Amino acid sequence: MSDISIEIIKRIVEEVVKKFLSKKILVVFTGGKVNFDISLEELKKIKENSMVQYTLVFSRAASQIFNKKIISDQLDSVEVIEEGETINAREFVQKHDMVVFATLTRNTASKISHLILDTLPAQIAINGVLSGIPVIAVRDAADLSIETWGKLGFSDFPPALKNAYDKIFRDIESYGIGLCRSFELAKRVLSHLNRNSLLVSEKVNEGQKREEVSKFYSDDETKHVKLEKKLITREDIVGLKGNVDVIEIPNDSIMTPLAMDFIRENRLKVVKT
Repeated sequence: MSDISIEIIKRIVEEVVKKFLSKKILVVFTGGKVNFDISLEELKKIKENSMVQYTLVFSRAASQIFNKKIISDQLDSVEVIEEGETINAREFVQKHDMVVFATLTRNTASKISHLILDTLPAQIAINGVLSGIPVIAVRDAADLSIETWGKLGFSDFPPALKNAYDKIFRDIESYGIGLCRSFELAKRVLSHLNRNSLLVSEKVNEGQKREEVSKFYSDDETKHVKLEKKLITREDIVGLKGNVDVIEIPNDSIMTPLAMDFIRENRLKVVKT
């Protein structure tokens, strides 16, 4: 078999495995512009550090404010939905592993808090909760206490109004929806993905990479092994159980489903370097 044929087969296998293993995240954009650029960079970071597929949903306001094509291209999304399209929100949400509100406006936050389900974003949030699907929302565009709002002139409002907004956030969190700042989004999502699927850490920073790594080595009483393979199978790791604490794999490598199952079942620590 020629080198070209082998390379084509490898690419096909990689694409099939990636599609099979990728977590499907439903990303919702409402019309909030506060720290939107940070949220977008955090979404890119998530994709760089994990195997995910994005489906994007734009509210009516977001469709008018943001360039959907540019955002879709930057996030390499598999599908883009605009509010107004005919979809079953419950069935649509249940096709995904997680819901992320990259932007959450005051209007949408209020609707979720009061269970007013007359918009697609509010329906997605509540259907996610009812379906047991984790929902994480960036609060920056809805939280008047954030410094960005002060710069926009929203710095002197009655305590009663602040209390009302605080109650909205308490209600949302009481439903099981996680709220975070824009700069915390990648950390929150990756933490959940790693905790609930594979114990795979984020990419090791360049400064943390070791200049020389032998196949087996110890560091502070921790036993490591580094697998220099593009495609890692169950056979590659089954003999490592009980013998090593950390398995290092190349950053661009992929694992077969059986390898993923073995790591999950035996709670092995895997680090991409």
